[in-house]
Amino acid sequence: MLFCLPALLLFIPEVAAAQLRITDRPHSELYVRAGGGMSGVNYSVAGGESTISWGLQGGVGFTYMLHANWGVGIGLELASYNTTATLRDGLTMAIPLIYDSGDPFEWRISTVGYEETQTAYLFNVPIVVHYQRPVANAISLYVDAGIKIGMSAGATYEASAASISTGGYFPVTDELITGGPGSGFGTLVDWQHEGSLGLSAMYAAVAEVGAKFRVAANMSLYAGLYIDYGLNNISGESKISMISYLPVDLQDNKTGHSMLRSTTLVDRVSTLAFGINLRLAFEVGFGSSRSSAKSKTRYYQCTCP
Repeated sequence: MLFCLPALLLFIPEVAAAQLRITDRPHSELYVRAGGGMSGVNYSVAGGESTISWGLQGGVGFTYMLHANWGVGIGLELASYNTTATLRDGLTMAIPLIYDSGDPFEWRISTVGYEETQTAYLFNVPIVVHYQRPVANAISLYVDAGIKIGMSAGATYEASAASISTGGYFPVTDELITGGPGSGFGTLVDWQHEGSLGLSAMYAAVAEVGAKFRVAANMSLYAGLYIDYGLNNISGESKISMISYLPVDLQDNKTGHSMLRSTTLVDRVSTLAFGINLRLAFEVGFGSSRSSAKSKTRYYQCTCP
């Protein structure tokens, strides 16, 4: 029997190592995800208010597991952002300009019943650190945290007002002109305008927490709460007045711009999104290691006297 001990000592580590490779090695995942909640371009309005509304996001990604609990993930998603803003009735915006005569004046714009909606679509690349911990049979808790980089896939706005009044205040003569043929001043009723928005690259801090449910041998369902908080100003256009001054009859002035470009109303524009996310994940990457681990196990045979 003593002659069998060397073979047994060689055999036991082989079995233990193979079992470790079979049962403890983590599985990476490919996933598809969809989520929704409150999502919009986020900013403060001087003399008004803005409210983000419902938005959706969905995409695909890959989580590479470094350990049974830890991994890193990267994805690609398309997300929508929707915001509605209003201005206080009678609010007056004053922009310093130079009149045709060379005299300085204030281009004044006041509104009644002004409302604007902005809709943006962004292609986002989330890069996160993933942590998961089993808490019950086939159930784990998870946390994702990282950053998200986004590029505009298209952004538009629609604006309307019951009335918009314009005027010109000339400090040299202390005179306020509110109308006149070809002066560029007057009142527009039932004003409407729409156009595109120029947005720059977006950077956001992201976090998600929830539960992971194993629903099949190689498939899991994640359900969690997420928040994306924009870190930078994404207003990518130069500042300008909501209506440009032109020395023509006001009804012939077809210029119009989003309040996001206003020199007096909005300073910083970022993104904000939070809601519920569902993710269907499929295990990949290490499936072949299981069978190969078994095939590489060596067996030793000895005859004991």
